[in-house]
Amino acid sequence: MNEINEFVFQRPTAQDDKGLEEEAKSLLKGKAVTLETEYFKGKILDSNIAPAVLIHGDEGEGVIHSRVAEGSIDILSTGPKTGSGQRILVLSDGRTGLVFRNVLLRRFVCRDA
Repeated sequence: MNEINEFVFQRPTAQDDKGLEEEAKSLLKGKAVTLETEYFKGKILDSNIAPAVLIHGDEGEGVIHSRVAEGSIDILSTGPKTGSGQRILVLSDGRTGLVFRNVLLRRFVCRDA
């Protein structure tokens, strides 16, 4: 199993949606966001989908591959036995992602959208 890149897949300290929105706002340089309540069902992630996503790493079972441009691929495995916990993946910086199998994630969407 690969080691989690904590710079890419950031572990939030907040546990409720409002706190998670504030943490995402901080990561997005002050951009106000709302955390959707429904799980996102797509398989491709980029800034057109959302500026950031919340990954429920201890639920579902799957893998996310993420990278910037032609850089190295960062991998996050999810599922009850991974110990990944919740993670925020910022996409507004040009990062993209591919979702494999059953990864549970929710989008942070811009409030002014």
